[in-house]
Amino acid sequence: MHYRQLLIDQWIVRCQELGIPISASFSLINILGNPYEIRLWNAEGLPRDTVSTENGILVTRGRRWPLMIDPQDQANRWIRSKETKNGLKVIKLTDSGFLRTLENAIRMGMPVLLEELKETVDPALEPILLKQTFVAGGRTLIRLGDSDIDYNKKFRFYMTTKMANPHYLPEVCIKVTIINFTVTKSGLEDQLLSDVVRLERPDLEEQRNQLIVRINADRNQLKAIEDRILKLLFNSKGNILDNEELVQTLQESKVRGHCGVLGVDSRIAEATELMINAARERYRPVATRGSVMYFVIASLSEIDPMYQFSLKYFKQLFNSTIEISEKSSVLEERLQILLDQTLLTSYTNVSRGLFEQHKTIYSFMLCVDIMRQRGEVSDAEWQHFLRGAPPLDKVVRLIDGPVSQSNGTIVRCQPIKEFVIVSLGKQFVENPPVDLATLYSDMSPSTPLVFILSTGSDPMGAFQRFAKERGYLDRSISLGQGQGPIAEKMILEALKSGNWIFLQNCHLAVSWMLAMEELIKTFTEPDTVIHENFRLFLSSMPTKVFPVTVLQNSVKVTNEPPKGLRANVRRAFTEITNNFFEEHILGRQWRKIIFGERKKFGPLGWNIRYEFNDSDRECALLNQNLYCQTGHIPWDALIYITGEITYGGRVTDAWDQRCLRTILKSFFSPVTLDPGYTFSTSGVYFAPEADRLSDYNRYIENLPLIDDPEIFGMHENANLAFQRLETMTLINTILEVQPRSSARGGGKSNDEIVHELADSILAKIPGERERRT
Repeated sequence: MHYRQLLIDQWIVRCQELGIPISASFSLINILGNPYEIRLWNAEGLPRDTVSTENGILVTRGRRWPLMIDPQDQANRWIRSKETKNGLKVIKLTDSGFLRTLENAIRMGMPVLLEELKETVDPALEPILLKQTFVAGGRTLIRLGDSDIDYNKKFRFYMTTKMANPHYLPEVCIKVTIINFTVTKSGLEDQLLSDVVRLERPDLEEQRNQLIVRINADRNQLKAIEDRILKLLFNSKGNILDNEELVQTLQESKVRGHCGVLGVDSRIAEATELMINAARERYRPVATRGSVMYFVIASLSEIDPMYQFSLKYFKQLFNSTIEISEKSSVLEERLQILLDQTLLTSYTNVSRGLFEQHKTIYSFMLCVDIMRQRGEVSDAEWQHFLRGAPPLDKVVRLIDGPVSQSNGTIVRCQPIKEFVIVSLGKQFVENPPVDLATLYSDMSPSTPLVFILSTGSDPMGAFQRFAKERGYLDRSISLGQGQGPIAEKMILEALKSGNWIFLQNCHLAVSWMLAMEELIKTFTEPDTVIHENFRLFLSSMPTKVFPVTVLQNSVKVTNEPPKGLRANVRRAFTEITNNFFEEHILGRQWRKIIFGERKKFGPLGWNIRYEFNDSDRECALLNQNLYCQTGHIPWDALIYITGEITYGGRVTDAWDQRCLRTILKSFFSPVTLDPGYTFSTSGVYFAPEADRLSDYNRYIENLPLIDDPEIFGMHENANLAFQRLETMTLINTILEVQPRSSARGGGKSNDEIVHELADSILAKIPGERERRT
């Protein structure tokens, strides 16, 4: 239950104890809210959940200026939409002329939005926050800085901060109304529920809106009649029954009261509200699933600072999936389609921006959180999996009574990938290759593409080929010291010409990141003119200095090879066209992939961890095609050029070089051309006798999902160290995004430690008799 509701429940109980009259169904929205006004707020972008509606009332009804904690940017967007028609001015404390803008707004009575506020407030704002106005010569003035300026009562002041958990000093708190717009699970669930109902049953939403407008009009008319009665009573002289106008007005009020707002309309409103609520609740499972998904996605930023996904992006993805998903006239079938499609779409779009080592973690966290929401996994079981055995007394309480099937998790855990496959499906552990054409379809002139780099990766070649295929001019620059202004000039020119710009290695231009962020923000401003063909591409290694707003409003993709033989071969063959199929035989793909995958075994695979990349593979293929053009295969030459130059150029350890040559000889040998030859003793891995690319792809799809060490020339025991490392990495990574309040092992929880400390302090306080002596 939300903290506000807990307070209200306590107030109701206390008022009842004190004999103060109070409604048992007391609600801040019913007391201070206007349904018609709330409907306008929703149209202007205020979320439709209860918490956001209460926040809107606090913003508009509060005596002090609001300071909104707004990490998801919901309040900022609402204020911008709400006050734009009134000439809203948007400022930051870092702006050089923010005080001048404030002065003009105060004189003209225009609203001001101060955004991206930190934990300290500029002292120059104190007169505004305290509303220190005074009257001189019949004019209302306020002293701002060294000058007195006219104060227009229409002036409004809003402040927002993107900090999720700011710490404001008491002297700041007493000057403003701090309102928390941070989305909660229940709040987001209500928001998504409104979106689902709006998309699935627009008829009910339209009927509800029309009813609100009608009731509001009736209430306004009734209020006008009441005001007219009071005025007539005040001005009436003599017997009021002789005042025909007053009697007629009273009769009209009676008719409107019984047959209008308080009669037919109120009954219609009640019936419609019940019907809408019943319809809404049937779609709640979809909204609940969406809320679970978003909070898993939001927690990814704790794993890597580049994993930033805004709530706006998630809601757009969620709503668009609902709109394009398969329709069904049977509600139960439609709900299942929505549950499956929203989950798969969010996984696919988010996972392409994650490194390979984190994709399994992401799918596992999704799976577990969905099961926890459905009650299939308890909190005790989840904590046991992550942290080990709890204190003995908690174990006794856990297994007290009949042992349920779910308690079997105490002694039995499935392999992670198999667990996800059984719970969600095979597609949640397989990541289909992502090409630039797919990413390009998600881009726009104002939405850049960010390549998140790994060691040895370089997307430049793929970018240049794609730009050439599409027929666009591309310009690129590698950022570093002094390159920022040059890059800015290139972008400004491309905005007009429609060229593509690629800014490489943004992590090397730390000092220019703020300027880049401000420049990219202008892409979405209404007065910015952008050529429809303009596109911006960025690349960066993971870094905390990369602008969060740019990451949240961009398409993100990692540029590293996938994990596993099957995924690597699959990715390699997606880049092969039918025209060049015969030149890219499967055996050549096995070799490069085995080189790269051996490093997962640590020192057992290679003494030094080498980063082989796609450029090595492309170079090896070109050399092989060149040497084999005559129809004769020079095996020794291929072994030398590949083992000493193409791949061998990266290998520095003598034993690794010997291992590399041994692997190459198993591929570059006449026996590999014999019918039935296999690359492993089990016979699973071989080059199928097929003439079509589709046959090879079908064979690849049937390869094992989990690699057998034999294909790498390793013993089964080599897997133990790898699996142990993978398990520890997975659990430690998940622990990083978990709340820190739970107890570890047999120790005490944080709450128990605090209670003991409080009891110790209370025991040391002298009693009443001791203080008197």
